[in-house]
Amino acid sequence: MKKSIRKLLAAVTTTALVASVTATSMVSVGAIPQYTKSDIISAFQNPDLDAKPMARMWFVDGQAGAIENDIIAEHLAGMAKSGFGGVEIALLADNSNMTNDQAGEYGWGTENWKKTVKKILKAANTIEGGFKVDFTITPHWPPISNTIDPNDDEAATELSYAYKKITADDLAAGTVDTPLPIQEKTDLARTPFYKTDRFVAATVAQVIGFEEKTNKPIFQFETLRDLTDVTTKKIAVEGECYKEENGIKYAGYAAGIPSREVAEADGIDYDTQILAKFGPEPSTNDFEGKIDKDGNRKRMADWQYLYETDLTKLNLQDYHPNNDETFAVGDYVLFGSYCRGTGQAVSGANTTMKNRTYVTNYFESDGIQKALDIWNECILDDEARALMEKNGGSIFEDSIETTHDGPFWSADLMEDMTNYLGYDTTLYAPVYMSGRTSKTFVDVPGQAAPDIIVTRDADFIFQSENDESERIIEDYNLALAHLFETEHVKTIQDWAAGFNYNYRAQAYSLPGLSIVGAALMTDVTEGDNSTYKDALRQLSSAVNMKGEKFLSLESCTFAKADFNWQTILKEMNQNTSQGVNRVIVHGSAYPVTLNNYQDSWPGWNWGGGTGFPAWDSRQIFWDDADALNGYITRTQAVMQNGTAKVDLAILNDTEQSFHLITKNSNQELLNNGYSYNILDESVLNLDSAVVTNRVLNENGPAYKAIVLDNVNMLSAPTAFKLIEYAKAGLPVILKNSNPQRIYGTEKGENNVDNLTAWIAELKNMDNVKSVTTEQELMDVLAELNISSSAQYTDVNGLEASHRQDNVGDYYYLFNDNTEQPVSTTVQLEGNGVPYTLDPWTGEITPIATYTEQEDGVSIHLDLGAKQSVIIAVAPEGGDFPKVEDTHVTAVTGGQAVYDGESLIHRSTENGSYGVVMSDGSIKQIVDQDVESPISIQEWDLSLESWGPDESVNDVNPTISKKTTVLFNHVATGTTWDQLPATTEQLKQLEVNSMADVSGIGTYSATFTLSEDWNINNGAYFNFAKNENDEVVEVTINGNVIHNIDTFATSVDLSHYLVAGENTISVKVDSTITNRFNATHQSADRTTHGLMSTVVTPYQDTMLITHAEQPEDPSSTPSQGEQGSSSQGSDYTGNTDSVKTGDVVPIAGIATVLAAAVSTVIVTRKKK
Repeated sequence: MKKSIRKLLAAVTTTALVASVTATSMVSVGAIPQYTKSDIISAFQNPDLDAKPMARMWFVDGQAGAIENDIIAEHLAGMAKSGFGGVEIALLADNSNMTNDQAGEYGWGTENWKKTVKKILKAANTIEGGFKVDFTITPHWPPISNTIDPNDDEAATELSYAYKKITADDLAAGTVDTPLPIQEKTDLARTPFYKTDRFVAATVAQVIGFEEKTNKPIFQFETLRDLTDVTTKKIAVEGECYKEENGIKYAGYAAGIPSREVAEADGIDYDTQILAKFGPEPSTNDFEGKIDKDGNRKRMADWQYLYETDLTKLNLQDYHPNNDETFAVGDYVLFGSYCRGTGQAVSGANTTMKNRTYVTNYFESDGIQKALDIWNECILDDEARALMEKNGGSIFEDSIETTHDGPFWSADLMEDMTNYLGYDTTLYAPVYMSGRTSKTFVDVPGQAAPDIIVTRDADFIFQSENDESERIIEDYNLALAHLFETEHVKTIQDWAAGFNYNYRAQAYSLPGLSIVGAALMTDVTEGDNSTYKDALRQLSSAVNMKGEKFLSLESCTFAKADFNWQTILKEMNQNTSQGVNRVIVHGSAYPVTLNNYQDSWPGWNWGGGTGFPAWDSRQIFWDDADALNGYITRTQAVMQNGTAKVDLAILNDTEQSFHLITKNSNQELLNNGYSYNILDESVLNLDSAVVTNRVLNENGPAYKAIVLDNVNMLSAPTAFKLIEYAKAGLPVILKNSNPQRIYGTEKGENNVDNLTAWIAELKNMDNVKSVTTEQELMDVLAELNISSSAQYTDVNGLEASHRQDNVGDYYYLFNDNTEQPVSTTVQLEGNGVPYTLDPWTGEITPIATYTEQEDGVSIHLDLGAKQSVIIAVAPEGGDFPKVEDTHVTAVTGGQAVYDGESLIHRSTENGSYGVVMSDGSIKQIVDQDVESPISIQEWDLSLESWGPDESVNDVNPTISKKTTVLFNHVATGTTWDQLPATTEQLKQLEVNSMADVSGIGTYSATFTLSEDWNINNGAYFNFAKNENDEVVEVTINGNVIHNIDTFATSVDLSHYLVAGENTISVKVDSTITNRFNATHQSADRTTHGLMSTVVTPYQDTMLITHAEQPEDPSSTPSQGEQGSSSQGSDYTGNTDSVKTGDVVPIAGIATVLAAAVSTVIVTRKKK
């Protein structure tokens, strides 16, 4: 219909326009171009499963496995229908009342949990098109097991210590009791548990002074002496407690889970503190190990050994101490170093497994193997393994969220460190202890994540020449990172690969563990809400340098707050700009719980709070969620495909590379169009980290320069590599950087002499520059002719991401300002025509107004706060709509747009407008009869209220009773709580007040257009709504417009309008907050309703007309036509999110008019 109208209009106006057309768009017979299919456009138009968002799906227990009428299949099918591509299953009992006994039947790893896992996989594997199921590696986080306790080597372990002065009596005796820490008698959750301290080392050091402020003793590093080999278990004497082994009686005392006798002696309520937490005692202790076949634990099953150290070989001839235990300068001190369990049960959760869980050790494979054993023995039978092999999802591990008092440790750590570092590390046990730290979290305005301030809190200090003690601690950190990667990550990867799963992880943070290096180790790199701004650019560098597809994100973690689509997309748009291309949202809870705990209507949800942000059918917007998920999916399809091209590589200081950078550290670069990744030394060891054609990793991100940003610490081999890069033509810029220190002790070529020599050599190279300010950096980039792919000048908040495929260049432009819109000219590198890719509708539309540049195009961009736009620069044809040979370069008012294949000028006001064409011609548009805006003052409102349904909620709490009431002649701007409901209506709605109502409002009205309305006319429907409302559909004369941009304040009614009376309806979805809070006795309420509504007519004028061109058989139908189908449209016509086109002043046009042929087009109504 539309195409034939346009043909008629073209025929009518061809004569008037012919004088201004200076080029033809006719194609010679037989000259049919051959087009290459675009990888990115193929993905955009036909997104695969990977492009779809996923959701974390919480279960509070495994009850679903025990019943027949579970709703797992229904839940997953509903998610798939709304556009989700999978779920991440997590058993979290944060808000639960599952008892220890019930955990034995319904907790993680039970038969019922295994049945639940199978039901999930069976349901997912039958969904057409696929549906991924990922699993968190254990309940909650960090990884836990109920087959260990803090006295086991496989549990999370820390270094502990005690020290004492070597007195005159000690020297005379020749032996001394090795200092032993005071026994800890609770775990970190304050549950009684008597810990053991397992011997690690005995060491002597000399006091050389005291810190002035704290009076901490200062020990001289160089006086360290190792007495580990002359320290032995103490033999019990008559009357002492002992444990007999091989006929020898060792002194000490029992430890572990308190028995009833021990508990009562220590004033502990055995029933509530021990039985309720650890479960019953075994019926017999006649079995190996500490846990019987039923999972019951022995009491006081461990032994704390006592130790003594032989001092005779110390040879302290010049040491003459007294017997006063107080330290003085010159005293020698004996350190006893031990390891003990941290006692971390799980990060902030209730019971998830029978008889108590504890966190596993990250630094030896036996630790994580304890968690994997539960999978292997209790979950992965042949059927479950086959289901997982078919699904092919991920095993997910959350961030390293450990709690510990001393430095991390493991039973074999001394040996492992010695092997890795190349020297005997036993001597340095107390030095490692001196590196003990504590963390303080400091909120920073404007930052989503707080700054983390790390301070030393050991009660003594080591002093050394050349910072040797610090370097020893740094070596310890590096060894831990190595063990995390080789003992922990590799173990999980190898195990998961056995059933066709991969390993997805938030592999941070540990001292010595490179953020980027750890990301390189995972199969799928993921961030969370602590990875923000440059932290995501750190993770992106790993993804881009490896050439991986995904940077995943645990997204929208504001689970306890109410949310709306704009809130969601403000977060997601920002994350996408910083490299994220797959989101796993918080979250979608399985709504039924054991004991019916907090699962009244609309069902259980994780986190509590006064909002209800569940991503499932309980939400009022759920039938319309495919529009939101379609936006996310198409955006991710673009950002997952092709290749990321990044302007600059920012190289991190070695020590800084272990920390997340939660701010934009180079804002000036972003404000001028430059994109950057934060690299560290780990990625420079990849095979891809080579310079060709003067860029780093040419087939990947193709960094145009590498910038060392405040680098004071660097390895010598990296300095040498930078010299090689510079020789190959890659510019190197040192910003406040003059590294003179390596991390850790010197080893081989990695020494300070080499570092300083190679940095000096680097600085003398022609393409190496040093700067101190951001402005100097900008000047040097200009001097070196290093421009950004997207160019603009001093635009605060605008960020550009660039991807490239076999056809064109694709830009994701994002306004990071909280409130301030962006309006600027942007030059985009690429060959061809600029197009917008609308992720809401899937439409690809040519940008009508642009200026050709030597290596790209310039467009004018208007972008609202936290909004984004995707722009392609590509040759026309093939996957891209054909365009006119002549385009618009500037207009003095209104705007030039493509409507289907037609290049038109559109105005909403009468006036005279100049249009400058790319061939130099000028068209003057005179609009005389644009109709005035029509304000719709009142509506009829059909309000569908959602609330509890007592008839079915006992079985399925997610089902809402939907009750519809009608309100006539509702004034625009009336909020729902202001609606004049009668007593009968409130009774019908089952609420006390209209402020308690949540639901769907369908507004209906009519408005009248003049009788001589014609095809040149159209109109926008402009509206304002409340923050927590979604305008999801507008219907005009029976034609439905959906997939409406959530940021939109106008919808294009296109050519659905008719002369005379027109009928319009608007569907508004509220959040479920008001009814949820009213039902759960919370006073918090939100407001809903349309606040203003205006129909704004516009006038369209054809700018170019010509004879019909032959169809290109390889071309797809115009995306614009598909969106504007009279059968119902996905086309919103929204011009609020992004506007492209140059508007120039009348004076500028007048200057051109004086020297050019001008065509005058007068548009008026037909009479």
